[in-house]
Amino acid sequence: MKSFFKVLFYNIIIIVVLLALLDPLFKKNIAEHQLLRSQRTVILREYPPNIDIYKTPTEYALSRTNNLEKKPYRIRTNQHGFIIGEHTPKADSADIIFFGGSTTECLYVDENKRFPYLVGEKLSTDSNKKIVAMNGGVGGSHTLHSTINLLTKGISLQPETVVLMHNINDLALMCKTGEYWTAPETRSIIQKNGRPVSNKKLRGRISDFFKAGKDLIFPNIYRKVKAISNKSASKDIDEWQGYRNLKSYPYPDMERQFEQALLSFIRLARANGIEVVLMTQFNRLRTDDDFIRNVYAPQRKKQNVSYDDFCTYYKDFNTLIRKIAAEENILLIDLDQQILANKEYIYDSVHLTEKGSEQVAEIIANALQNQ
Repeated sequence: MKSFFKVLFYNIIIIVVLLALLDPLFKKNIAEHQLLRSQRTVILREYPPNIDIYKTPTEYALSRTNNLEKKPYRIRTNQHGFIIGEHTPKADSADIIFFGGSTTECLYVDENKRFPYLVGEKLSTDSNKKIVAMNGGVGGSHTLHSTINLLTKGISLQPETVVLMHNINDLALMCKTGEYWTAPETRSIIQKNGRPVSNKKLRGRISDFFKAGKDLIFPNIYRKVKAISNKSASKDIDEWQGYRNLKSYPYPDMERQFEQALLSFIRLARANGIEVVLMTQFNRLRTDDDFIRNVYAPQRKKQNVSYDDFCTYYKDFNTLIRKIAAEENILLIDLDQQILANKEYIYDSVHLTEKGSEQVAEIIANALQNQ
């Protein structure tokens, strides 16, 4: 019996190797067959629908903050991939959708204290009817990502209002690449779909085969083990590797592109009968904030923009948001002017503490009620 399984095992190995050797011969025919089938897709930056997980900040992340508590933070999403809270109903429509990056996501805030959820709760209490507010914030997203999300899944929920808050992710990307269209894979608008026809040598193709088998048979165990093994090395992950070329890009070009992106979002929402609210972004990007300056300092050799210039550009982006809101006759919620720039409300350069999130929710709810 042992010899039978031994022979079977070796036969399988031989077949796999033969198939790997023969596979390149079919590459041309497959490529011709797929000429009209692009393997690229437009990325939908969202959390997976219907998840319920916990995320704890790493030691490296904590070292770049002050006043952030190390504990598990719960993340739940609904069937549409929007972040929800304890009492968010399972609904196929929304009254308000918040779009933005990690500053809207509020990852390291308790789920029932994240401002998009709190706004819905406050408006529901004051109006005596359920107001469904969904949180479409995703870390690393910029304005064009939010526009894509509005187009592909936001409009179908028929919201009355969409609230947009972007600044730092747009600025950080354009400072490094000069445009929205060139970006690391984690932030790229267009990505490869699936596994393209391989150009690798036999060794690489066999490696891909076993990786695919791992993904099929025990993906969750693998990811858990990988997460544990990579825990201590998380600080070494740099999504911008290869994009830190120290090339300088003209600020007016960045401002022009940011304006075009904001207007694209506004036009899309209005074309579908949705009211738009713009918000400036709260922050501690001040030249006199020594903590934030010191966090920025170790990266200075990898940056093409000084801390002082970055603070100026960031301030100018908020000014541009105010200008567009006035020109487009859109409600502006000027959080940059209303949230104190200290660690009590913002635990790093731009992310809210629980207290800061509660205050932001109060400001937004009042503004929406009084418009």
